[in-house]
Parts: sequence; structure tokens; C-alpha cells
Amino acid sequence: MDEAPIFFNPEINGVISKKGAHSVVIKTQNQEKHRCTLVLSITASGKKLRPLIIFKGNYTDYMIKLLNEISFFKEGKAYFYINNNAWMTRDVMEIYINKIYREYIYEITGSYDYESLLLIDYASSHLEKECDSLFNNSGIIASYIPKGLTAFCQPLDVSINGPFKKATKIEYIIWNSENTNAFNLKHVSKKDVVNWIVKNWEAPNMMTKEMIVNSFKSTGILLYKDNDGIYEDLEIWKLLKERCVDNEILSDEIIKEEVIENKDDYIDDL
Repeated sequence: MDEAPIFFNPEINGVISKKGAHSVVIKTQNQEKHRCTLVLSITASGKKLRPLIIFKGNYTDYMIKLLNEISFFKEGKAYFYINNNAWMTRDVMEIYINKIYREYIYEITGSYDYESLLLIDYASSHLEKECDSLFNNSGIIASYIPKGLTAFCQPLDVSINGPFKKATKIEYIIWNSENTNAFNLKHVSKKDVVNWIVKNWEAPNMMTKEMIVNSFKSTGILLYKDNDGIYEDLEIWKLLKERCVDNEILSDEIIKEEVIENKDDYIDDL
């Protein structure tokens, strides 16, 4: 599981203009800082869990009604939360565990409290005492990626988040070309962003099973039986649990010179 910001008006690093122009005027919707936080989850067997979207705003009846009218939320294909900063908090974590994570555990095991392993980073919201209680009461073993190594050991960071953000940016560019012009700059709505997120997350050719499995392979966290072999989830949890050292995942990548310069000091700390 990992969180990533999704901007309503993502930065575009280029513009089409006449050759030789001394200046180029670019009009925007003034939403450059308007964002939500997207919580994505994948499994080492190549599955995608439903996304959770955290919006910035006040938790009012009107806002709840507005968001509940979005079809993807109605159908349970995604979940939402609202707080002042669009941040992951203990309350959001509780919704994620109960509405998304444990529902998935129940689907494949028939029990909400079946022992499982959740791979997360050292974000402050993941370290709160209330989260520990939540994990323990749900049969979840929280395994933390060592600090400073999420770029190498977090499967979502390695090969999923980047392409996914690029796909949502393309959706924005298409939307912008179809809905705005120099005299009518429309604002991107929450509904638009939700549609982009769920559409790309569910697309069969986007974030394929093979791509997800390869993201786990590339981190070295999980060693597969062979080049083509894929473990099922229940086997994976057992294997990952064996690779935990003091609640941290020990990846093969961690002990390589090109990944960590101070390799010896890190191993001593473990």
C-alpha cells in the first residue's frame, strides 16, 4: 500500500506556439495546487485492490452527498474520505483497513481476521499507536520498508505510481483540449478526477498482472520459484513474513553496493 498525490491541474512541461515568438501567454484554471491523495494497493500475486481517494475540504453533509452521487463511489469501485489537508491519517487508515484491505482478505480466505502481511513505509500516519492496535486487532502484520529505500523497495514506487500518474496527466490533457479554450477556462471537478483514476486503474492494459508481479520481483523482496512461477497470496504472506527483520522488510536490493553506499553500517543497524 502506498499514497501518492494526484493534481487536478498537473504541470505540463511544454506548449505549442509559433516559431520565433518572443513570448507565450499560457492561461490556466488556477488549480495548480489543488490535489487529492490517492491510496493504491497491489498484491505480489498481481492483483489490484480498490483505490481510496482523500479529498481536501470540510466533511459536510453537502460534500458527502455530492461525492456519493459519483457512480464509481456508488458502485463500490472506489472509496473516498475528506479532511482539511487531504492527508492520510489514523481515521483514513481505519477506513482503508476495514473497507478495502480486510474485504479483500475475506474474499480470498473467508475470514476478515486471517493473518496477513501489509507492506508500508515509515510515514508518520502509519506509526501512530492507534494504527498498531488496528493492525493487531485485524490480524495484520505491518512490515515497514526501511527509511530512505522506498524508491528501491516499494513495489508501487518502483514501477506503478509513475506510469499511473502519467496516465492521469494524459486524461487531463485530453479533457482540457475538449472542454476549455482561451475564452472559457473550466475547472476540473472531483468527478473528473475520480473518473480518470478509476478508469485507468481498472483498464486491462494498464497496470497488468505481469507488470505488478514484476514490480515485486525487481525489488528483491520476494524471490519467485522460477522466471515464470507466481506464488498465490497465502504463500506470499508466509514468505514475506520470513524476510522480516524487526518489523522491516529485508530486500535483496538492500545489500547491493549500487543501492546503498553505507551498506555495512545499515546491516549493523539491522
